Amino acid sequence: MKLITVEEHFESAAVTAAMRQAVGNAVLPAVSPALRQYMRDNLPSPAIMQDTQHERLAFMAQYGIDMQVLSYGNSSPQNLSPEQAVPLSQLANDELAKAVVAHPDRYAGLAVLPVGDPQAAVAELNRAVTTLGLRGVLLKGNYQNKFFDEPFFLPIFEAAAALDVPVYFHPSFIPQAVTSHYFESNQWSDVVTGILSSAGYGWHMDVGIQVIRMIASGIFDKLPGLKLISGHWGELVPLFLERLMMS
Repeated sequence: MKLITVEEHFESAAVTAAMRQAVGNAVLPAVSPALRQYMRDNLPSPAIMQDTQHERLAFMAQYGIDMQVLSYGNSSPQNLSPEQAVPLSQLANDELAKAVVAHPDRYAGLAVLPVGDPQAAVAELNRAVTTLGLRGVLLKGNYQNKFFDEPFFLPIFEAAAALDVPVYFHPSFIPQAVTSHYFESNQWSDVVTGILSSAGYGWHMDVGIQVIRMIASGIFDKLPGLKLISGHWGELVPLFLERLMMS
């Protein structure tokens, strides 16, 4: 039996540099200085994230991982303005494809799309799958506080269904108003707020709501062949399936 891990993030030095040149520090999430320091101290370094030749392969061998499905996390250009996101998504997918081509038996890849321009996103998804050999697309969080059930994004899902590739929903930082309402308190630090509102709980609640909205929107009636992947034990949704089905 093969062990394939499906949420393995990758960072390209070329893409990160190009994003910084295009928008400066706007590529970084809006978090408190204390949380930013916590992230620097506890998250993998850029060098680790960029490596696909040495330490990553050694880690996979050590823990019996046969294949990683690589994707961009917070280093993704997805949510930049379309004039920036289109060329940077192309660069990102080219860089990811290089890593996959170098070790096709160890890596697969999920594309980045410039979702603010759905037609450009469709063109890039087609190129990423048919030319570069990537296996699907990862959509991070939402776009300008719009969930992906909005009809504006339908062409992306139509293209994914036509290509028979999955769409992976991945969490991202939630709106500050949501963080303030649910997770801030004078009883704990900004770091605790940041963790609760992100990887601790808030990210997963947010993506779970997105999954529910996709189901409620009727998109699976329109596109019965659409494949949607929701990580982290289904982003809380399976825990409430019985109640959802009774509603």
